[in-house]
Amino acid sequence: MIMQLPARLDALMVELKKLLNECVASSDIHHIGYEFYRVGRKDADFATTAIHGISAVMFLAQSSVQCARFTYQEMHELGENVANIYMECEFQSGVIAHLRFCPVAGVVVERATVNAYQLTFYAELPIWNAYNYPGRLIHLENG
Repeated sequence: MIMQLPARLDALMVELKKLLNECVASSDIHHIGYEFYRVGRKDADFATTAIHGISAVMFLAQSSVQCARFTYQEMHELGENVANIYMECEFQSGVIAHLRFCPVAGVVVERATVNAYQLTFYAELPIWNAYNYPGRLIHLENG
């Protein structure tokens, strides 16, 4: 199942996907990294927020997850269920993804990195008035 992208990320992510479609076959994407950092989020269940990062990566990979592994770094001193969540995914297309969800970091940021042969794309997503606002998209090729 390929998830829909949250409306708040549409413009920049759609532009990134357009560039990916123009420059590389989806089967040639090697790796997608996704950073999802928040400040002071001590939700009992951060998964309802983290799902947006997962759907963004699935949107870029245009593939279903074949397997996923999770690592939880619990911070009991901050509250019950407060944890950094690290997710490693392998997609049916062969893409490997690493997602980092850190709800009590020092910055509000969402960033995606996509690597293919001789190509790297960085998307600094424009969420709220956060550190990356108003966002930018970087396309690097052959160094």
